[in-house]
Amino acid sequence: MLDELATLPIGSDFIDIIKNIVAGAEVSELRDSAKNLILYVENHIRQKKDKNKPSEALRVTYEEIYSNWRNKVEEASDNNNSFAYFMNMCNLHYMFKEISSEFAIGDYNIMEEYDPDSLENNIKLFDNCLQKYSEVYKSAGIKIKRYQIVDEFVSDYLDK
Repeated sequence: MLDELATLPIGSDFIDIIKNIVAGAEVSELRDSAKNLILYVENHIRQKKDKNKPSEALRVTYEEIYSNWRNKVEEASDNNNSFAYFMNMCNLHYMFKEISSEFAIGDYNIMEEYDPDSLENNIKLFDNCLQKYSEVYKSAGIKIKRYQIVDEFVSDYLDK
């Protein structure tokens, strides 16, 4: 296991801390080593990674966001279904969080701006996020695709 850990992009300090935990005889030694392990992991996770510039790799993400959640957002608002709306906004939030972990697409503070008391305002928030993301597409030279019917989408999808 230590050999496998050594292949990861971590410092030798990490493995030394693991060895100290295993070799610790006193509770105080174990506590100190466990604390050092937690601090090491926190520092390692917080290291800023260079993010990729928006590129072709983002293709179909806008379309996925739009097709998966846009109509559901309106439907939830029309039905005054705050739970469905909340879940759609969470999905949107996590989609952007996942994309932004690898690509420099800017910040999308969806859940910070989410307003459970005004679902109509949240439709605007959703659309504003889509508009902002369309600019990312534009900067990457990706054209947004819209389909009138599902058969058009399926045909285009299967051709690739």
